[in-house]
Amino acid sequence: MKALLIETATEDGICALFSESEILFHSGMPRGFQHSRFLLSEMEKGLLAAEVSVKELAFIAIGIGPGSYTGVRVGAMVAKTLSFAGNVPLVAVSSLEGVRPKTLKNGSFIAAFDAKIAGAYVLFGEVKGGEIHYVGTPQVLTLEKLAEVISEETLIVSPHAHLLQKKWQEKGLHSNAHFEEAFVLAEGLIQSALLKFKQGQVTEADDLKLLYLRESV
Repeated sequence: MKALLIETATEDGICALFSESEILFHSGMPRGFQHSRFLLSEMEKGLLAAEVSVKELAFIAIGIGPGSYTGVRVGAMVAKTLSFAGNVPLVAVSSLEGVRPKTLKNGSFIAAFDAKIAGAYVLFGEVKGGEIHYVGTPQVLTLEKLAEVISEETLIVSPHAHLLQKKWQEKGLHSNAHFEEAFVLAEGLIQSALLKFKQGQVTEADDLKLLYLRESV
């Protein structure tokens, strides 16, 4: 079984080909929201390296956000086009599931992206016995609201950790939050995608829903 991963929700785009046991090809596209320039060529390289055609893919894993509105749409458009052309099912994964703590062995954490004036896109998670589990679904919270739900020492893991920490300090929010920089990793997204595929959580291109989150009130 071979599958394709496309992730373009943040500045660090990813294209990867993988099997159940290994990553066969991985491309971290040039940093910045230029994914439309590089995604197709990197994908072609990956298909050649993995010696597989689109029609032979078991599924296409697509990062559905939250994140850049334009970035999410770039990846989704390519994934949907390939799905139609090759009659290949899609597996939708939250882009936040690729952000995982480096140092936490056990306990709760929050995966986060900067959401500019809206605050942060967040997904709550927990590490138990070396395994990562997510609680609930992604949401967007102001930093003030996020501070309210943090009642104890909590690790916030983000590719935008330095920026979020600066905003946190400028707002004078409490010190229970600790920030760790971690980028979106193919390994995390692939792990989630494989689990969902085995559970039958696949979708057709017409039914793909993207995570365009708005601030809750």
